[in-house]
Parts: sequence; C-alpha cells; structure tokens
Amino acid sequence: MEISISEASKAWGVARVTIYKKISQGKLSQLGNKKIDVAEMVRVFGEKKTKVNVQENVSTHNHLQSVQDAFLLEKIRILEENLRQANERERQAKDRENWLQDQVGKLSDTVKLLQAPPKEETSHKKRGLLSRLFGD
Repeated sequence: MEISISEASKAWGVARVTIYKKISQGKLSQLGNKKIDVAEMVRVFGEKKTKVNVQENVSTHNHLQSVQDAFLLEKIRILEENLRQANERERQAKDRENWLQDQVGKLSDTVKLLQAPPKEETSHKKRGLLSRLFGD
C-alpha cells in the first residue's frame, strides 16, 4: 500500500523533514510516484504511532463504562424478570397440586358413597318337604 509523505508523517507522528532526510540518506526508499510504501515506513520507523489525546481517552473510557453499566443493568433486569416468572410458575404449581388433592378427596368420598354395604350372607338351603315339616 502506498501513502504520501504527508500521510506517513501524520500516521507515524514523524516530521516530514525527518522522512525526507531518511530518503536522502538512503535509509528509506521512495517510489517513482513520490509516495512511500507502508512496509518501508514500518521497517524504518516501526508500527504506526498514534497520539493519544488524554481527553479522548477519558471520554472513551467513560463511554465504555456507561455502556458496560447499561449492559449490567439490563442483565440484572432480565435476571429479576426470570426470577419473577419462576416464582409465578412455582405458585401456579402449588395451586395445581392443592386443586388435585381436593379432587382426589372428592373422588374418594364419592367412591365411598357408591360402594354398597356388604350383603349379609344367608345360608338358606333348599329344604325338602319333609325337612320343612319335621325340622332338623
């Protein structure tokens, strides 16, 4: 990738005069179109140096902190909602359990009412005429 000397000066934080001096000393090569290859800049000056504006850094940090705070607050809200829903499901399950126990009780009472009392067994054998007349 090719960049102009002005762009290279801004990106690496090096004065244009210094770049021209390195070119004249033969330490930095310049392309035929008067531009410099980025790889050459990295070879001579190292990775790009960015000037960090302290105010921008603090502002960025504050912004990131507020985004992180908002994320945590949203996560807390979601967890609270999940807890509320779980409590509601538990309450409904208890209500269903109580209802089922009531139904079982009612059915038991109904079954008791439907059961006929046991028949008394009578041991009446058919008796012949003579046994009926003269008895045992």
